[in-house]
Amino acid sequence: MPCACCLPLPARPPARARGALRAAAGALAVAALATAAAAATPEADSLAAAERAFARAAVERGMRTAFLEYLAPDAILFRPGPVHGPAAWRGRPESPAVLDWRPAFVEVSGAGDAGFSTGPWTLRATRDAAPTAHGQFVSVWRRARGGPWRVVLDIGISHADPGVPLDRVETASGPRHAPPDTNAWRRSGVDLGAGVRRNGTGVGAGTGGAAFSWTGRGGGIGAGFGTAGIRSRRDYEWRRTAHEKHTLMSAERAFAFVATRHGWARAYREMAAADLRHLREGFAPAIGPEPDATRLPAPPAARTWLPRGHGVAASWDLGWAWGIVVTRTRDAAPDSAGYARLWRKDEAGAWRLVIDVESPFPRRP
Repeated sequence: MPCACCLPLPARPPARARGALRAAAGALAVAALATAAAAATPEADSLAAAERAFARAAVERGMRTAFLEYLAPDAILFRPGPVHGPAAWRGRPESPAVLDWRPAFVEVSGAGDAGFSTGPWTLRATRDAAPTAHGQFVSVWRRARGGPWRVVLDIGISHADPGVPLDRVETASGPRHAPPDTNAWRRSGVDLGAGVRRNGTGVGAGTGGAAFSWTGRGGGIGAGFGTAGIRSRRDYEWRRTAHEKHTLMSAERAFAFVATRHGWARAYREMAAADLRHLREGFAPAIGPEPDATRLPAPPAARTWLPRGHGVAASWDLGWAWGIVVTRTRDAAPDSAGYARLWRKDEAGAWRLVIDVESPFPRRP
């Protein structure tokens, strides 16, 4: 049940304030989660400012008003499963409960059109009350050229009080991403390259939006056949976006396959970024490509991931996928959770997992 079951909320609280509070012994302080980060860009600063403005609006004008203002028309929230955000909030009255949060980490695409944000949240029964629930949120933001930032995906977990007030949370930024090459569509011919991936290699060939890929162990080369037949910049961007969505979902399937066949450790080791943020209900966020086994109680072979949506930035350097994961074991009823995985391209052009979050459904009695 919701972490705020005793509060005067008319419905299940938002993703930033949901899930049963399960004590996390030795919870890490949120401030200690900061890792080496790139200097903030104006785009990252603008996303962090939008996140803070969103939180300020929720405190000063109410959650319902704030969410209806800052959600994109097609936004997805998890309550606990994925729902249409604006419709969910329009169907509930304003509440005296106060939800507040701060961005601890933001990352923005090279095109400046998409970004990630994550950080701590608190929930209070009234503005003057002490916090009764704590957790971590993850949001994906988008904006049109010249437009405001709006949330397209919001999911979160709850955990024990980390002991760090929100006003002490500092915002770190992810790596800088180069802006997209605006003349790429004009080029045609063959591009050749060689490289070695961590724990493997990649070889690929394709024309336009189609491609063939292979992965293996050891060293390797790659070849790509580029923009023959491209008629315009819009045509190129459409084809490239379709191709990158395909490669993103290929990474999603590869992660599930490696985890199922070889275990969590190998899946994260081969596919996660060095600064992976791992979020699970009842645990403080952890940073690093090898999460502690206690955070992953279910064997991956018992899990089935059911993707429900995905997206990529206009510069094809950030991507996200979300859905439902079902766990089936012999000695228990099936258990479900909503999940979101956020990805970035590394220097070799491979998708690397940056944020992995699961928000569990209430267990059946």
